[in-house]
Amino acid sequence: MIKEERNPAVFLPLSLRFVKEYLKQLCEMRNKYKDEEIQESKELTIIHRALWTALLVEVRKLFEDSQYDNYSLRKIDFFKQEPHKSKIDRIFGDADMSKILKTAYTFTTHLSKNKENIYSVSEICNSKLGGLLEELQGPMDAFERTAHAG
Repeated sequence: MIKEERNPAVFLPLSLRFVKEYLKQLCEMRNKYKDEEIQESKELTIIHRALWTALLVEVRKLFEDSQYDNYSLRKIDFFKQEPHKSKIDRIFGDADMSKILKTAYTFTTHLSKNKENIYSVSEICNSKLGGLLEELQGPMDAFERTAHAG
């Protein structure tokens, strides 16, 4: 029996859209409130943590290379070919992206036994993540067009 598969041309663009939205909302929240205000408010703490966690999860979805049979920018043949491969590899290898993924792997989606440095919201907002995500938009748009044309 063949199982119905998810369409990566639908879900990967959604992940990219969501991570951009979460980053925007999280950084706007950081500009609007001081750390102390967020920590003193149960509601703000919940929203802040939810946005941070969701951002990390969506970034991980985009670049996941797990033991599970999954789709990601690193596993789909379209992104393994030029002109997209070098861009995907460069973004994946970027220091900011590495820190975000390491935080996702060791603290957010898995709790590592070893205490690792956590990439904080302020570090994420001061990073070049927004620019890296914008760089992914072109290849993602091309992937969508190709998938819908076929």
